[in-house]
Amino acid sequence: MLPDLTLDEPGTIALVGAVALVAGVVRGFGGFGGPATMALVLTQLYNPLSVLTKVMVIDAVSYLLLLPSTAREFNRRTVAIVAVASVLGLPIGVYLLTVTDPVIMKRAVAGVVAVCAAVMLLGGRFRAPPSPMVHVAVGLLAGVVFGATYIALVVMIFFFALPVSGAESRANAVFWSVVLALFLIAVHVILGHITMGDLWRAALVGVPYLAGAGAGAWWFRRTAEREFRRVILWLLLGLATIGLVV
Repeated sequence: MLPDLTLDEPGTIALVGAVALVAGVVRGFGGFGGPATMALVLTQLYNPLSVLTKVMVIDAVSYLLLLPSTAREFNRRTVAIVAVASVLGLPIGVYLLTVTDPVIMKRAVAGVVAVCAAVMLLGGRFRAPPSPMVHVAVGLLAGVVFGATYIALVVMIFFFALPVSGAESRANAVFWSVVLALFLIAVHVILGHITMGDLWRAALVGVPYLAGAGAGAWWFRRTAEREFRRVILWLLLGLATIGLVV
């Protein structure tokens, strides 16, 4: 049985802070992947429910940096349609998270990341903007997966496959994440999975995550689109592989 992740011991805080720093670089660099990086590492050591609820709060700190830097680039219509559909799918995912065996959920997190990263590495893209119904279908599926694993890669596949620039895809990813994360944090607070103590301790660990996100955003501005996507995807695929076999 995996123990719960509690941020009340210096050693644990230091470990999670180190993981958060690296994950922050990933998040700032690509606009996604930070939560998946933390989840893949920490669910090897702790109960997935206790990990994912902390990761939600830690990742939320990065919005202080990412929102201002992407506010002019995201597509409001695209994000709105997909986000509303995702919110409708969240309750199903949250239910699955709370009733599924922790070891199975740990494997599920790694499996979802592996499949999504592999699909994104294949590089398939839409030649024309898909219909609103496709947006809704993707949003619903992404909401279920996000609620169960706090992994947004399903919707990232969609955003990065749209016939738009890498900067717009990254901005869409950031704003979708903000809407879903805040809604999901509220749900877990209501359900009692996140306490006030969890909120301030996880926010404190979010400081190195924010520093990493700043470094990643700086790196993104100096890196070619194709290169930055592949770096993140290979990292996530490697971590997911470890999660599936360990």
